[in-house]
Amino acid sequence: MTFERSGGTTMKYTFSQTDVKNIDSFAQAHGIFQQTSYWADFRHIFRHTAFIGRDDSGQTVLTCLLLRLPVYTTGHSIGYITRGFVCDWENLELVGAFTEFLKEYCSKHRIIYIITDPYADYKVEFAAPEPEKDLRAALERFGWVRNDRALLQPKTNYRLLIDRNSDPELEWQRLYGKMNTKLKNHLRLCENRGMYVEKYTGDELEPAVDKFYDMLVHTTEAKGFGRRPLKYYRGMAKALRPFVTVYLHRCDMKKYIALAESQQQQLRQKIAKAEAETDPERRAAKQKSIDTDKKQIADIDVKIAKARAYPEDPYVHADFFIKMGNKSYSFFGASSPTLRELKLTAGYLHMIRDSLDGQCESFNIGGTLKLDTPDIKDDRMYELYLYKCEYAGQFVEHPGEFFLISNEKMFELFHNRLNYFKRIVFRF
Repeated sequence: MTFERSGGTTMKYTFSQTDVKNIDSFAQAHGIFQQTSYWADFRHIFRHTAFIGRDDSGQTVLTCLLLRLPVYTTGHSIGYITRGFVCDWENLELVGAFTEFLKEYCSKHRIIYIITDPYADYKVEFAAPEPEKDLRAALERFGWVRNDRALLQPKTNYRLLIDRNSDPELEWQRLYGKMNTKLKNHLRLCENRGMYVEKYTGDELEPAVDKFYDMLVHTTEAKGFGRRPLKYYRGMAKALRPFVTVYLHRCDMKKYIALAESQQQQLRQKIAKAEAETDPERRAAKQKSIDTDKKQIADIDVKIAKARAYPEDPYVHADFFIKMGNKSYSFFGASSPTLRELKLTAGYLHMIRDSLDGQCESFNIGGTLKLDTPDIKDDRMYELYLYKCEYAGQFVEHPGEFFLISNEKMFELFHNRLNYFKRIVFRF
């Protein structure tokens, strides 16, 4: 298959179906774990097909895992290319050529439509792309139809760029040095209060995932987010085991209480000194400070009482971390009510440290802004966006979710009327 280049020349790309394991090395190198055989094993409710694309020199330039959800009793299916096929998304000639290949494949194999949501840059720090590099416009030009309604995946991401060729310690110092001072001070305070992290990998993952899920239940109920059943997260951890770490944050209650009592002692000494003032005017001037300090002592009493209620160090936060090839991800995070009660913050520092492995080029913190309001300050995720900005990375908008429609009438029925794909997929 050929595709006309803007300069009038042609580049020939060859696309073929292949065994799913043959796409792993290319997808892993690019860090798109949803485009590997590991993900195919995990999402076993789908049938799957794998494709590989080569240029005219024989080099692999594209791989794709196409998941297919059967529309039972019809002989048709709906396709999903999770996070887009793996390629250089700036090579629009390649993207267009593969789109033409997919159109033919859908027609031959009775695929009603394909959904995709490329993990690619559309805008970085809100800067509009140059017209000739506008990925969203190019996808629409090639025949993809943009979905502006409820999406399967977040269309934004906040990331830290990593120099994988730098010495890990020097790179850590560079990244840490750019972070917001207030954030660093608060994270150090939390460590002083007793926060510590346990790491779980391999065979230890399942019980750690269970603890993560307990906190996820609290988080989703408190914030009104959706969640999958426990078996979904267990299955993901099992399928992606070589690439997954679960971090469980705990709080050392003895250390927490000792620091709180020390703070109270300092406040009492301060109050005693102020109350010993014999000059009436000076004494009156210090009364407001005395009242504030007494209130703080009372507030700390409440924290200490809550801390003493725990028979052992409680789990307060969990992170589901995935590291593959040139990308690492804080993929899920969850907190217990204890984190909020004790005024603690978990932070991403441990995951950033573990991303400095000589391979990762970016640590991806995940979605923030919904970009559904004229002013981002009105965005319901604005506070989360501000928090992630304290890590001094960059905000990325992906092109979004698109449909490649092969059968318009059946698309109208199964997508617009029955919402068939989501009704089936979100049960598992």
